[in-house]
Amino acid sequence: MGLSGPRFSNTLYSNLTGVGFTGAKLHLFTDAVGIGSDSHVSGKSFATADTGTVPGHGTGVGTGLTGIAGVATQIYALATGFGFTGSKLMEICTAIEMALITEMGNASLNSIDFPVYLGVGNIVPGSIAVVSSGWSSSIQSQGAGDGFIGSKWPEFSQAIGGGCYTGFQTATGTLAITGSPIGAPSGGSGTGTGTIS
Repeated sequence: MGLSGPRFSNTLYSNLTGVGFTGAKLHLFTDAVGIGSDSHVSGKSFATADTGTVPGHGTGVGTGLTGIAGVATQIYALATGFGFTGSKLMEICTAIEMALITEMGNASLNSIDFPVYLGVGNIVPGSIAVVSSGWSSSIQSQGAGDGFIGSKWPEFSQAIGGGCYTGFQTATGTLAITGSPIGAPSGGSGTGTGTIS
């Protein structure tokens, strides 16, 4: 299926309106988070630990990142550290985590693998090449383009980007590897490199 910033935005919008958030700027905020996040994650590399049949050259295909955790708690901690308060703050953080998990379940995963040519590749947690500052900047830039220019917007973007980055440190995913042998087949293991789209 692949990543979609507008879909991420719509999911987050539904999550927030579902707990009572309203306002003319709400969809612009969800666009900043959704489109900004997807634009940062799309194209990022990862490493896989492969098991199956060797030796040969394989390609892995999979859908969905799993194991994303701790996003809401980390956004909340960073946001309160910047002075954000309010009884609804944790609801915003939780809505973002839920939308992130939902959206990343749609990610397309593709890898190149060796020497496993038939088997399974699992993304190594911590290997996805997201960057906290880059994630934050992507959200901030998307929002600034829609008129979010207040002095606190960069800080809230940092909190969101930092929280999402933390959640990705435990992220993984599974790819099915197929390909061609280059010798007598046997059981074995290997590695792969891939990208998210």
